[in-house]
Amino acid sequence: SESHIALAMEKKVIESEKRLEQAQGFYKSGRVPQIDVTKAEVTLGNSKLEQIQAKNNLEVAKVNLQTVMGLEYDSFGYELDDSPELTIMSYQVEESIVQALGSRPELKSLEAQTIAMKANLNASKKEFYPEVFGRTAYRFEGKGAETPGFIAGVGVKFPIFEGFSRFAKVEDSRANLKRTNAELRSTKAGIVSQIKQLHLDLEFAKQNINVTKRTRDSAEQSLNLATERYNLARASSVELAEAEAIFAISNAQYMQAIYNYNINVARLERATGEINESQEQ
Repeated sequence: SESHIALAMEKKVIESEKRLEQAQGFYKSGRVPQIDVTKAEVTLGNSKLEQIQAKNNLEVAKVNLQTVMGLEYDSFGYELDDSPELTIMSYQVEESIVQALGSRPELKSLEAQTIAMKANLNASKKEFYPEVFGRTAYRFEGKGAETPGFIAGVGVKFPIFEGFSRFAKVEDSRANLKRTNAELRSTKAGIVSQIKQLHLDLEFAKQNINVTKRTRDSAEQSLNLATERYNLARASSVELAEAEAIFAISNAQYMQAIYNYNINVARLERATGEINESQEQ
């Protein structure tokens, strides 16, 4: 995308240069005032600034790509294929929400914590209950034993009052459970909101593709007409340069729209668990 933008800015500079040449020629022949030449010079200066920024963005994008690929700065010897593929995907909001709620690791962690908190609370409550125990033994001899045989007994052990430590422990367990449940509900709501937002972003990106494609197609037709007129000496070099710049800019916008759509698809798939961190690496 950055390479398309850099090319578009280059075409825009060429157009501005042609317009400046035209304005200077008209001024010398007395057809336009000096202010028109000044405006053309300002426009050319702004176009060159935009070109410098576009080239810088392209170099930054290459550096970022090298970093992701784990390459040394001076070892980038790849030729970039800046023609993104476009495959329109079909996703349903409710299906994405169900899939995300069933696969997000942070949600699974909170659910596991909730189960542990419930078990801890139940264990704390059991400390208030009497404990029933039993035991058996086989006695061969001893006081009161006429013959060998089994003996058995059942007992009940009541908890001794230990101040209010048990009450505090139960309340602490209950508070931890409430806090975890609240965090669980908040996380679920956040995931649902995120999935809905990603679907809206995806739909916006798809509509943007349609709009930019129509604009690019129109610009391409205008460029073809301008080229034919120029070849027949019916159009000036300024008109041709303008058509080339308009097409380059509209094409860059279309390429950017495709990139944005693909990025939104990847974000949605990651949010729903279709892409995990190991796959990204």
